[in-house]
Amino acid sequence: MRNRTLLFLSIGLTLVIMTIYSCQKSDTFSNRALSKQIQKLQKQVDMLKPGFGDIMLGVQEHHAKLWFAGTNQNWELADFELHEIEENVEKIENLYPNDDRTKDLSTLDPALDSLDLAIQAKRVAKFRKSFSFLTQRCNDCHQKNGYEFNVITIPDRPPVPNQKFKLGN
Repeated sequence: MRNRTLLFLSIGLTLVIMTIYSCQKSDTFSNRALSKQIQKLQKQVDMLKPGFGDIMLGVQEHHAKLWFAGTNQNWELADFELHEIEENVEKIENLYPNDDRTKDLSTLDPALDSLDLAIQAKRVAKFRKSFSFLTQRCNDCHQKNGYEFNVITIPDRPPVPNQKFKLGN
C-alpha cells in the first residue's frame, strides 16, 4: 500500500513537471507557484519513503527466518527468505543511492551467493557456514558505518511465534 501511494505521488509529481514544460508561460500558474507545488509534492513523497533503518529491520527479520528455515531444511522457505533479504537490499540501493552506508551493502554479495548455493544444494552444514558468513558481514558493515552497538547474532528462537519452519508434522 505504501509503495503504491509512493508510486502515485511520483506519477503526480511527474505530471506536474510535464505541465510546467508543456505550458511554459501559462496564465494559470506562475513559475513560482509551480515550484512551490513541486516542493510540496516532493516533501510528501519523502515522508512516505521508508527509513534506512526501517528497511534494515525487515532484513533482520528475514535473516532470522532464513536461519530457522535453513536449519530445518525447509529449502523453499529458505530460498524465499534469502530473496526477501536481497529485495530489501535492492530497495535501499534504489531509495538511498547516495548514502555512504549503501555503498557497503555490496560486501554482503559473497555471503548471499554462498547461501544461495547452499540452499540450492540443500546442504545444512554449508548453509550454517554461509549463514555465519552473512551474519559476520552484517556486523562488519555495522562496524564500518558507526553502528557497532548493533550486533547481529545467529537467532536462538524464531522471530515470529505463528510460523512453522519445519516441514511435516
